[in-house]
Amino acid sequence: MAAKLFSFSKKAAHSIGIELGGHTIKMIETLGAGGRVQLLTYGIVEIPSAKQGKASRDAAVIAPLIKELLARCSSSSADIYFSVSGPSFSLQRIKLPPMPEQEILAAIRWQGKKYFPFSLDEARVVYKKIAGISAETSDLELITAAVLNKFMDQELSLLEQAGYSAAGIDAVPFALQYAFQLIGDQYHDKTVAVLDIGAEGTTIAILRNGELQFAREITTGGNDFTRALMEPVAVEGKHFALTFEEAEAIKKKYGIPMGGGLEVTPEGLPLSRIMFIIRPVLERLSTEALRSFDFYKAKAREKRIDKIFICGGGAGFKNLAAFISSGLGIDGTLFDPFGALLLPGHLQNDSTFQQHKSRLSVALGLSAGRCRDINFLPPQPGILETVQLRTWIPLLVFILFFSSLATMYLYSYRSVAVSREELRSKESQLSSLMSYMQETIRLNEKKENLKQRLSQVPDFSFEQPQFSEILSSLTRTLPDNTVLQSIMLEKDAAKAPAAAPATADKELVMKLRLEGIVFGDDSKVLATLVQITNSLEKSPCFQKVMLVSSEKTADFGMPAARFVFSCPLRE
Repeated sequence: MAAKLFSFSKKAAHSIGIELGGHTIKMIETLGAGGRVQLLTYGIVEIPSAKQGKASRDAAVIAPLIKELLARCSSSSADIYFSVSGPSFSLQRIKLPPMPEQEILAAIRWQGKKYFPFSLDEARVVYKKIAGISAETSDLELITAAVLNKFMDQELSLLEQAGYSAAGIDAVPFALQYAFQLIGDQYHDKTVAVLDIGAEGTTIAILRNGELQFAREITTGGNDFTRALMEPVAVEGKHFALTFEEAEAIKKKYGIPMGGGLEVTPEGLPLSRIMFIIRPVLERLSTEALRSFDFYKAKAREKRIDKIFICGGGAGFKNLAAFISSGLGIDGTLFDPFGALLLPGHLQNDSTFQQHKSRLSVALGLSAGRCRDINFLPPQPGILETVQLRTWIPLLVFILFFSSLATMYLYSYRSVAVSREELRSKESQLSSLMSYMQETIRLNEKKENLKQRLSQVPDFSFEQPQFSEILSSLTRTLPDNTVLQSIMLEKDAAKAPAAAPATADKELVMKLRLEGIVFGDDSKVLATLVQITNSLEKSPCFQKVMLVSSEKTADFGMPAARFVFSCPLRE
């Protein structure tokens, strides 16, 4: 795989990879030529404990350390690549429908609202297309990475203050991919996971056929084991409260005590107790790794993870690979991508280099990969912006002249074609308009016929009775032992005279229908109804008052009768 994936020109290509960790800075310098990668130099420096952590970068401290490392390199003109990671960086696998290349970034920024933990409006976004889950769909599968501009500028300024400039900025998962591709093609048809265990966190990268498919960062790292050992504990009446340095020394010396028996540390802490103390951290690391594997397998429809490789500072934790392998049921081993490299003689038997190899995987991937798949740095100025522009001016003028002629010809040809198409469209529209005009003429004729017929209909007017006068008259007419329940206005056709022709229009007569209750015995009810009838007939508002009905009712617990009067209104 190495010969296929890495191709260098015959001219030697120097490159330097720098991993700016939170606790250490690692550097690798390689030389690529003839399809092989040769290691030239390496370096690791510790950041002072008071300045550790990516959230509190101090350029006055970090820049001199970078300068110290780069001073060890054999070439002063080598390209420099470094990586970004942490909470200001995120990498997601995104699926998009088919679309033109120039629209992908805009779609990522729109879709990214539900994937990324920060706003992509304030971030640099890059992506790499990967093979889809199924050949039956044409959807785009993308590995998308984003880093906040503020954080990227901060990391760049550290290198600039050291007196250097970067050729590229990559992501840790891609650097692990490049390093993995160096070990050959023995895993070309396998799905593997690379766990880069740092001091404050772990990067999980899943690769299939040597290509990155999924990545995730978790917050469990090597320092979590140290902090767990620092927790106060009592063993057989003896209290232990280790300092950070003491806990770190125990962690590095004993690692994970697998069946420690009765052995104790020089401080008197049993190894079995150490295992008990750090087990929650181990289980948290294994659980988060397993969750990542399950998520990837569900999303990518993979059946299994074939192998786990462990690297980073935590990889030197004794028995860690065996514990993770046993807990997850997947074969695990230390990641050593340096086996396929050409090593200088002084490093082949260097015990210090052998001890630190697992910590240098990311730096090696940065140097060898050279930001091949993604690069957070904006594109560099093209050749037309350099001093070589003068030599290209005559050719450019010639090209621009003939390009202008070709453009004018194409523009004229397209204009004629567009005009012809517009003419056809206008003719089609005109044909449609002619039919609309005929329909409009027909509707206007129908409108005129309706106007003529409407003019023959007699006018109708309705005069509203003076209800205020009618109600006032009723108030004066009805006796005290009478309750009026409803007043209804009715329209009734008056009977035409016998001599009138059968076709004469019937005149509408307005009537009031009065319904109510009169209280008293039969004689009083009768007298009251007669009084109401006489009063209504004498009223100027009514004519031909008629008692429609009257009937006794026992609904009120006293003698009473319901009545209905029909009172035609006077014209």
